[in-house]
Amino acid sequence: INLYGAMSIVGAIVLLPISLIVEGARLPAAFAAAPAGMAAKGITLFGATVPFLAYLFVGSMLFHLYNQTSYQALGELSPLDISVANAVKRVVIILASVAVFRNPITPLGAWAGAVAILGTFLYSLAAQKQAADA
Repeated sequence: INLYGAMSIVGAIVLLPISLIVEGARLPAAFAAAPAGMAAKGITLFGATVPFLAYLFVGSMLFHLYNQTSYQALGELSPLDISVANAVKRVVIILASVAVFRNPITPLGAWAGAVAILGTFLYSLAAQKQAADA
């Protein structure tokens, strides 16, 4: 068993009882209201209307896979590589948000994204040069 899997299991064992104590009384009402709220907003899963638990399952699996991938990347990359990848990830998320959800971007936000992309490009060039020199 890997460390991330063990941490996930222990975290679930520790936090599930606390979550049920704090939010348990609200869960039945939330699960009952969720399908109507999703239908009213036209929310679908890959174009199909499915039960709320399917959304919960797919979202949970995608989040788990994201965290598993991130955890594995931590073991393979240097801290600087991870920092650069994180900066690029944020820019990609912002650009996707602008493209998909039509969120407006301020001139300052555009400059920040450009600086992050330029910094990533320069880092990539420096890393390639260092590898070629070695």
